Amino acid sequence: MALIQCPECNNQISSAATGCPHCGFPIAEYRRQQAQQKQAIEQQAAEEAKRKQQSIGCLAILGFCGLCALFGMAMDACESWKAERQAEEERIAEQERIDDLRNNLSEYLNDVDQMLAEGNLGGANSLLSDLEEVEGQSEEVQQRRTAYIPLYREQQLPLIDAALDESDLSRAQSLIEELERWDPENEEIQQRRNTYTELNRQSIAQSRLADARSRLGTGREQMEADEWISAEESFSRALADLDDVHEDHWIDDHGSVKRELEQALSRAEPRAETERERIAEEEAYRALCGTKPSQSSWDGHVGPVRTYLRRAAHDPGSIDFEGCTEPVLTSDNCWRTTCNYRGKNAFGALIRNSGTFYIRASSPGNRADTVFRVD
Repeated sequence: MALIQCPECNNQISSAATGCPHCGFPIAEYRRQQAQQKQAIEQQAAEEAKRKQQSIGCLAILGFCGLCALFGMAMDACESWKAERQAEEERIAEQERIDDLRNNLSEYLNDVDQMLAEGNLGGANSLLSDLEEVEGQSEEVQQRRTAYIPLYREQQLPLIDAALDESDLSRAQSLIEELERWDPENEEIQQRRNTYTELNRQSIAQSRLADARSRLGTGREQMEADEWISAEESFSRALADLDDVHEDHWIDDHGSVKRELEQALSRAEPRAETERERIAEEEAYRALCGTKPSQSSWDGHVGPVRTYLRRAAHDPGSIDFEGCTEPVLTSDNCWRTTCNYRGKNAFGALIRNSGTFYIRASSPGNRADTVFRVD
């Protein structure tokens, strides 16, 4: 036990005393208040230190974000500068190329002459194209182009003939179009164009005829399988393929295949119409019957049947199912199922029973499914 000084009268008193024995000052209450004030000051100081730490953290995050933004801006500026510099370098290089072609036109024309003499038509055409870009109206350049065209034609015509002989029509068309670009009125080129056009027509006719024969065979198989709608579609599409080819361009047995298709189509059309009517009736019947009734995975009962039996039973709560067969769609009475069940009769006795039930979907005026029983 220690002695402390009374803050009121300054006499020495025991630290365990609740009040001063000299002046009556409530020393215990005073010390409690002092401790609370000290605790509050310490807590306030801790909160202030925490707020400072949070502020420093926020400032650090903001600073980092600012640096990232500055770095991103710097990178964007750098990329923009690179793109501008590259574009400028390309512009300068292009201008230097144009200046070189203009300043050394005579030398490049000599190069073209040498290429033409050596048969290097690819190189001559490339250089001529560059010269025409900057000096297209130059008479000397035009003279070289005029000299190039017959040489190029002489080189390409054998290639066109070979492509036509091999029925490589795609390559022949490409070569002819390239020649027509330089010499559209040339008679030899027009002859190749006419030959190409005729061969292309024959190719189309052969392709359409082959497709029609294939669809004719498919349609006959579908007729044997009583797939009349599909057969009708096959024959109709085959005839449409043949009609794409004008009669003047028919080949081989084009006409006979068309007659076979017309005969087959005339046979398939009435059967296909009958099949469509049947399908429409089936769809209407299915709409009348509704979707397949649900069946419980617990006791196998069919929902509409349970509802029907509970409404008719003396004790609806006693109805208990032993199982129902899976509902099947019949041809005249919609969904059919046979159920085994138990229930109490009017005397309270538990009776086991079974029955066959037909189910039809609910109508707009009747929300419940229609169920009737056939024993």
